[in-house]
Amino acid sequence: MKKLLTVFFAMFFIQLFGQNVVINSNGTHSTIVGNGNTKTIVNPDGTHSTLVNNINTNKIIKQPFQIISARTISVNKDLKITKFEGNVTIEGENFYFKNADSIIYHSQTSEFLIYKCADFDASGRISVKGSGASKLIRYTRQNEAL
Repeated sequence: MKKLLTVFFAMFFIQLFGQNVVINSNGTHSTIVGNGNTKTIVNPDGTHSTLVNNINTNKIIKQPFQIISARTISVNKDLKITKFEGNVTIEGENFYFKNADSIIYHSQTSEFLIYKCADFDASGRISVKGSGASKLIRYTRQNEAL
C-alpha cells in the first residue's frame, strides 16, 4: 500500500508541476508549457513558438524574440496578446528587457508594455514613464523591412 501511495503521489506531482519534454529529430529537446488552449514550446536555443489548439486545426505562432526567463506565459489569441509574468527576461535582434515584473506583447502592433524592468536596451520607438517601482516602458519593435 505504501508503494502504491508513493507511485500515486509521484504521478500527481509530475502532472501538477512537471513539464512535457519533446525529443526533436536532431536529438535536441524542447519544453512544452501548457496553458488552456495554447502550449508554448521553448526550444533549446531559447526561441519559442505558441501552439494554438483550435477545434479542427493547430496553428503555430512564431514570436520575433526569445524568452530567457518567465514564471508564467499566457496567450489571448483573440486580442493577439502574450503576457509574460515573474522575473521576465526577453531579447530580440535589436532589444532586450531584463528582470521585469511583467511584459505584455501585442503581436499585431509589435508593441511591448514592460512593467518594473531592471535593465533594458532597445532600438525603435520607446517611451519611459515613472521611475523605480512604478516604471512603465512602452516599446514598439522596428520592422526589419524598413
